[in-house]
Amino acid sequence: MPETYSLLLIGVFAVLALLRLAESWFIVRYVRRVRTEPLGDEDCPPALVVLCLRGGDPFLHRTLEALIAQDYPRYQIRIVVDSPQDDAHRYLAEALGPTPPTHVEVRTLVERYRTCTFKMSGILHGTHDVPEEVALVALMDGDTVPHASWLRELATPIVRGDAAVTTGNRWFFPETPTLGSMCRFWWNAAAVPQMTLFHMPWGGTMAVRRDLIIDERLRERIQHACSEDTSVGQFARDQGERVHFEPSLIIVNREEIGVGSFFDFETRQLLFTRLEFRPYRWMVLIGLLTLVMVAYPLARVAGLDASPWADAAFAAYFLINWAGVFLLGMSVRSVLARRGETLAGWGGRRWLFATLGAFAMPILHLAAVVRAALMKRVRWRGVRYRLGGGTRIEVAEDEWARHASGH
Repeated sequence: MPETYSLLLIGVFAVLALLRLAESWFIVRYVRRVRTEPLGDEDCPPALVVLCLRGGDPFLHRTLEALIAQDYPRYQIRIVVDSPQDDAHRYLAEALGPTPPTHVEVRTLVERYRTCTFKMSGILHGTHDVPEEVALVALMDGDTVPHASWLRELATPIVRGDAAVTTGNRWFFPETPTLGSMCRFWWNAAAVPQMTLFHMPWGGTMAVRRDLIIDERLRERIQHACSEDTSVGQFARDQGERVHFEPSLIIVNREEIGVGSFFDFETRQLLFTRLEFRPYRWMVLIGLLTLVMVAYPLARVAGLDASPWADAAFAAYFLINWAGVFLLGMSVRSVLARRGETLAGWGGRRWLFATLGAFAMPILHLAAVVRAALMKRVRWRGVRYRLGGGTRIEVAEDEWARHASGH
C-alpha cells in the first residue's frame, strides 16, 4: 500500500482517538464531579410520580416497593394501567396489598389516542389533572428500580431554578452476561455521553416542571409522539429551557437480552429519535464512526496492505475506546457505591462476550440505522404502529387486545 494511504489511516485513527479521549474526559469528569446537594425536607414541594404500565417487567415488584418507600415528604403516585385485563394488576396487588397506601392511586387508561403510542396516551391521562399544589411531575418506567433519594434528586435542580427538566440515565449490566446483553452494554456506554452532550432526557427517570408538563403545546406534541424522551426534550430545547443530567440518577438495569431482542430495541431507539429529536443525524454519525473498529481488522484479514504504524494507530484507538468505557464504568460504580449498590464483577464469561459484542455492536448499529430509516411499521409491547410521513404515527393493531377477545 502506498505510504500516503498509511499516513491517511494514521491521521484518521489519531483524530478518532482524540475525539474519543475528549468525550471520555467530559463524561467521566461530569459523572465524578457533578454532585447536586439534595433538598432538605422543608424545601421539598409536593410532587406527582406517574408510572404507566402495560404488561409486567421482570423487576416490576422491586420498582413498586422502592417507589412506595421514597425518602420524600410529600408526593403522590399515580399508576396508569393499560387495561382492566393487564398483567400489571397482578404485580400491583402483590406490591400494594388489599389496601393501597394513601399516597398511591391506580387508574386504568380510558382514552387511547390513535396518533401516538399507548404509553404517551397513559402519560397524557396521568397528567391531565395535575393538582394545583404540585410543583413537578416525575415520569418513570416499570423497569426503573429507584433508590430511596431518587425523587429528591430529581426535584432538586427544578426547585432551585437550575433546570426545567431533570433526568438520569440507565446502565445496562446484567448479572449473567450474554452476547445480546453485552452488545447492549456497548450501545449504552456510547449512548450515555451522547445523551448528556445533546441534552436528551431519558423517560425512565425524568422530572418536568409543572408549567411545562401542563403546557398545551407540549401535550399536543405528546399526542402525536412515540416517546416522552424525545418529545419533552425537544420541546424544552425549543423553549430555551435547560435539561439537567444528574449523575446520581444513573439507574442499573440488570435484565438479560438476546441479540434479536437487542436489535429490535436499538432500532426502536433510533426510530423514535429520528422522528422527534433534531440532533439525530449527529448522533447517528458519531455511532457509525465505531464501524472502523470492525472495518479495519476485516480489511487487514482480506489483504489490505497497511504499514505497522497504521496497525499501531488502530490498536491505540481500539485501546482508548475500551479504556473510555471502563473509566465510565468505574465512575458508575462509584455513584452506585455511594448509595450502597454493587455490580457483578468481570469474570471470564463477561470478558468473552464483551469482546465479541465490541465487534458485533457496530455491525448491528449500521443495520439498525438502515432499518430505522426505511421501516414503515414498528411493534412495541404487543402494539403495531404505522408510520406516516414526517413524524406521524398511528396505531395499526393492538395484538394483546385481539388475543384477549379470542379473534
